[in-house]
Amino acid sequence: MFFDILTSGIGLFKIVRLMIRFIAVYFKYLYGVISLILLTLLCYMIYRGSNVGGFSQFINYFFPTIYSKAFGLFLFLLVIVSILKYIFDPKNERFYEGFGDIYFDLGKRDYADKAYKMSLKHNPNRTYALQRLGDLNTSFSDYDLSIEYYKKSLKINNKLFFSWKGLGNIYSIQSKTQDAIDAYETALKIRSMHEINLRLALLYKTEGESYINQKLYDEAINSLEKSISNDPSLGASWELLGDTYAQKGKHDKAIYAFEQAIELKSSTVLKYKLFSSLLIVGPQYYKDGDFERSKRVFQRATELNPQSVEAWSYLGNISFKQGNFLDAEKEYRTAISLDPSLASAYVGLANVLAQQGNFLAAENEYRTAISLDPSLASAYVGLANVLAQQQKLHNA
Repeated sequence: MFFDILTSGIGLFKIVRLMIRFIAVYFKYLYGVISLILLTLLCYMIYRGSNVGGFSQFINYFFPTIYSKAFGLFLFLLVIVSILKYIFDPKNERFYEGFGDIYFDLGKRDYADKAYKMSLKHNPNRTYALQRLGDLNTSFSDYDLSIEYYKKSLKINNKLFFSWKGLGNIYSIQSKTQDAIDAYETALKIRSMHEINLRLALLYKTEGESYINQKLYDEAINSLEKSISNDPSLGASWELLGDTYAQKGKHDKAIYAFEQAIELKSSTVLKYKLFSSLLIVGPQYYKDGDFERSKRVFQRATELNPQSVEAWSYLGNISFKQGNFLDAEKEYRTAISLDPSLASAYVGLANVLAQQGNFLAAENEYRTAISLDPSLASAYVGLANVLAQQQKLHNA
C-alpha cells in the first residue's frame, strides 16, 4: 500500500501532508504523545545546538561522554520507531483510512475504495470507513451503494451526523423530499450546521409548493413556515406563504409575508400581490372602526401605488372621521385628480368643506357628485344641509 502511494505520482508535498495527518490522528495515543514530546525535545536541542558550530560540535555540546552519546542515539531511535510503529502498523485501520482520504482527495476512486475496505477488513465496525465509502460513491453518483454504506454505519451508531447528512444529500438529489427532510432533521438533532438549515429550507419550500398544487393550503402553510424557520432569508418561501394565506383569506398574515419577501427582494409582482391584499384588509379594518390600522394599510397602499384612487379616497374618509379636515381635503382632492368621475370623492370633499364652513364650495361639490351619480343619496342629504345653512331651502 505504501509503495503504491510512492509510485502513484502524488509528490513530496502529498507525502508530507500524509505524515502530518497521521501524526495528528495518533496524537491522542500514549506512544504518539511520547513521540511528539521527544521529537519536540530533539528539535529544541537542534535549535540550541545550531549556535555552537558544526555537527560534531553539536554532538559534543549535548553529549560530551560516550554514555551520553549512547543515550542520545537511543533517544533518536525511540522517536523514529515510536512514530513508525503507530503510523505504519498494517493492523491499524486508521492507517488505511488515512491513505483512503489521500486517494479520495486525488480522485482515485479505486485506490480509496480499497483502502477503506482494508480498514473494514481489520475492523468491520469502523463507522468512519463506512461513512467515507458513502461519501466516495456519492461523489461518483453511485447513490444506491452510498445509501447502503451510510445505512450500515447508522446500524452501528445512529448518532452519526455525517451519515445522516450524506443520506439527506442523496435523497435531495433523487427528489425524495420527505426522506431528505427526515435525514436532515435527524442530522440537526445531532449537530447544528447552517448548511443543513439552508438545504432544509429549500426542501420544505418544495414540499409547500407541492401542497399548494394539491390545494392543501394548511399543509402548505406548515411546510413554508418550516422553510422560513430554517432560513428566514429565503424570499421565495415568504412569497409562497403570502400567496397561500391570501388563498385562505388570511390577508393580514399575507401582508406580513409579502412585506418580508419585498424586504429580501423587491419586485413588481410582489408589490402587486401586497397591494391587492392591502385593498382587501384596509376596508375591513375601516368597517370595524379600527381607523388607525386602516390608515396605515392605505398609506402603505399609496406607497406601492400612488395612483390608487380607492386608497386615497379611504384615507380621506379616515381623516374626516378623525377630524383631520386639512388632510382629508388633500386626500379627497388627490382622489379626484386621479379619477374626476368618482362621485363619492366629491361628496367626501363637500363634507369637509361644509365642516370648515365653506358652504358655497360644498354646495358646488355636492351638485357635481349628483351630476356624476344621480342615485347617490348622501349627496342629496349633504346638499340639503348646506342649502339650509345658506337659507336656500327653496333650492333644496
